[in-house]
Amino acid sequence: MLCPNPACGKMNDEGALYCRACGWQLRPGKSSIAQPSPEPPKFPTDKSPVAAVIFSVVYPGLGQFYNGDFKKGLMMVILAFAAAAAAPATAAIPLLAIWMWAVVNAYRVAKRRTPLWS
Repeated sequence: MLCPNPACGKMNDEGALYCRACGWQLRPGKSSIAQPSPEPPKFPTDKSPVAAVIFSVVYPGLGQFYNGDFKKGLMMVILAFAAAAAAPATAAIPLLAIWMWAVVNAYRVAKRRTPLWS
């Protein structure tokens, strides 16, 4: 029996009540334990990918704030600041990596290809 959990889909024994990989209930009504329903991924609405990229080019994390992805935006701002403050002489490599991640992620989130962190 295949696990009905969309995130799992593993094969289980026919008589099993729960998935051995994720613990999802395989046979409804056989247990009194309620299973949480999976939440659909959240995407921003009406956001311009070009504006998201421009904000991210100005400073890593601003494009994420524009998209409404506040947790990831705050993390990127802190990482960029920490990379610059920790080793000013060698900050170019980590800052470039954070900047590229911020630009690509802001574009993908605005295009609705990558969900928001919730």
